[in-house]
Amino acid sequence: MINPANQQTVAELTLGTPADVDRAVAAARLALRERATTPAQRCTVLTRLADLTELHTPELVDDEVRQTGKPLRLAEEFDVPGTTRVRIAPRASPEINTGCVQLFTRRTPNHQTRDERHHRSSRKTLVTNSLHPPKVA
Repeated sequence: MINPANQQTVAELTLGTPADVDRAVAAARLALRERATTPAQRCTVLTRLADLTELHTPELVDDEVRQTGKPLRLAEEFDVPGTTRVRIAPRASPEINTGCVQLFTRRTPNHQTRDERHHRSSRKTLVTNSLHPPKVA
């Protein structure tokens, strides 16, 4: 793996083996069965993900910078902390119906983006952006 900012090698990667493929398929099958979890169970997993991300932020930021070549400040302020926004799920889920979701990103005239999730069954729109928790419109 090459850091595109300075062309230094940051990691050596090996190709997957047939055994690696078998393990990946087994993991995918397990994940498919786990889709039957409740929203509360999923929120627990997402909260744990946010906890671990916060605990390992320095290492994750370092990896992000080395692998992508992006500036340290960008990784520190946006990329890695952005993953902890999964904490919004436990707050948002009681307010919205958990039916089918259609997700798209709308670009506004000032070039900001808004992710909008339209819940077909409730006709409510969950609007999020990178700075504020979601609000049901």
